[in-house]
Parts: sequence; structure tokens; C-alpha cells
Amino acid sequence: MVNATELRVRPWEVVGTLAARELVRFFRQRNRVFGAIGQPILFWLLFGAGLSGSFRLAPATWNTFFPATWR
Repeated sequence: MVNATELRVRPWEVVGTLAARELVRFFRQRNRVFGAIGQPILFWLLFGAGLSGSFRLAPATWNTFFPATWR
């Protein structure tokens, strides 16, 4: 007869096993790895290039950083 404690499932062991399996499958498919890394980088470059004109710095003065003071 099988003891009840021998059949107890350890949830974190199951999670770790499934995560390891999925990571191995992910890294074996090179196009998925490049897509997961390349797509955000490409998006950041295109989005940043399009918005670069909006973020030009004005000439800094003392009152720009500390408006309640005068010099």
C-alpha cells in the first residue's frame, strides 16, 4: 500500500520543472530569442528617434532650476 505522504505533490517543484522546460524550449528557438530582444530595441530606437525633437534642452539658467530664488 502507498503512503499518503509519498503521493504529496510539491507545487514549487512542479513550477520549477515546467519553467526549466519552457526556458530550454525558448532558447533552442533562436528566432524567438532574437524576436524577444530585437523587437523592443527596434521599437525604442524608432520611438526615440521620432520624439527626439520634443526633448531638446533649453539653455539653463539659475531660475529654471530654482524658480523661487533670484540672483
